[in-house]
Amino acid sequence: MTAAIAVNAICAILRPMHFPRASLPAIYRLSRGALYTFCGFCALWCLHGGNVDAADAKTQPAAQSRPALPRGVDSYTITQRGDGYRINITCPQVGTPVADAELAIWARDQAAAFTESVQMLPTPPPVPYELVITYETLRASSRVISVVFFISTSMGGAHPEPGLATFVYDRRDGRRLSYNDLFLNQEGIVRTFSDICRGSLAKQLGDRVDPAMLDAGTTPTMANFDLFALAENGVRIFFPPYQIAPYSEGYLNVTIPLGDLAQFKPHLAFWDKP
Repeated sequence: MTAAIAVNAICAILRPMHFPRASLPAIYRLSRGALYTFCGFCALWCLHGGNVDAADAKTQPAAQSRPALPRGVDSYTITQRGDGYRINITCPQVGTPVADAELAIWARDQAAAFTESVQMLPTPPPVPYELVITYETLRASSRVISVVFFISTSMGGAHPEPGLATFVYDRRDGRRLSYNDLFLNQEGIVRTFSDICRGSLAKQLGDRVDPAMLDAGTTPTMANFDLFALAENGVRIFFPPYQIAPYSEGYLNVTIPLGDLAQFKPHLAFWDKP
């Protein structure tokens, strides 16, 4: 069965709900759960050598076609242009089918949500709204790779609204890693994150620091430190504009060395350490 036949067969039995109205017929608007499950299988199928018929590829609108996921390609770009909006998303491939499928779904979900938000406006904006997402990767070890997305959303304001998203993967099986996977003992770890990050950020900002913003953005709650990646010898925590400092300071980050986290019993294999 070709990819196109599989798509049509599955879409015909799923409950409509999610994609932007202008992009697909009603029967293709899937629930989020069904969409994630289906797209995950579809992306995995493509990674293992599936091909979309040439005739089908020609009939699909380029703006809505699923990103190809060929092996050996480091990244691909999703571009869309419509009445009142523009989208440019660059998404990496980490070389593990499960992880690549999740990243592809996430990128498409960002594009779909942005498109839908613009299409809900009474009239298209005179200056097109724009979503731009770029990324960087960090390879802490042969086993772990982290992806950090930098999100810029322009919707008529004085400057784009910034955002961040991070994904940390075990390359052996594509499993997404959390602090629970990295540290055996987490009692008190948030307080340590808070103390170290607060001190480091104060030094980075110097006389530009806003004490109230710094204190609020480094309060010892996990939500303040959940944007993280693995660095070669520690954990790097990211802070978007407005969490710690004004927009003009840009994105900030703090790398906490493994030595400062030893009491929490890190699983050193994730850093290629015995």
